[in-house]
Amino acid sequence: NYTMREIPIEGDFISFASEIGAILNRHAKKINQIESDNEKKMMESRRSMGRIARFVFHLEDALKESEKQMLDAGLRRIFKRMRVIKDQLKSRLFKQGYTWLDPMGKDFEEIANFADVIGWRHRSDFDREIVDETIEPVILYQGEVLLESSVIMGASECDE
Repeated sequence: NYTMREIPIEGDFISFASEIGAILNRHAKKINQIESDNEKKMMESRRSMGRIARFVFHLEDALKESEKQMLDAGLRRIFKRMRVIKDQLKSRLFKQGYTWLDPMGKDFEEIANFADVIGWRHRSDFDREIVDETIEPVILYQGEVLLESSVIMGASECDE
């Protein structure tokens, strides 16, 4: 047998809305932390994919440079297989929004915002400040710079 008993109302009571607000606030902080952690993990994943894109850029460059030597050495089949693998990797990266930009030959003003200049070469055949060598390309994710380029600039010889 259950009988209703009156409960004495004493003390300070927090309104139901205030209690719910406090619970929601506590959970919102947890959700914000989880979102922040996920964002950091996503950015690190994108950077890892960017490093893979750099590898594919260098593989493509190496294949271009060594094509004649490989074919002359009778390595046509190996060369074609490597080129197919490179093309598949490049296609998958591009479909996921990863691309690259080779700043080679670009003026300093064009690359200043996304390239790290690691050295200079001064020669008389340079008529302006241009990228003389790309060490690392610019890696873009959905059109935004993900990884900056590393370059060596060329400039005319200094008058001393």
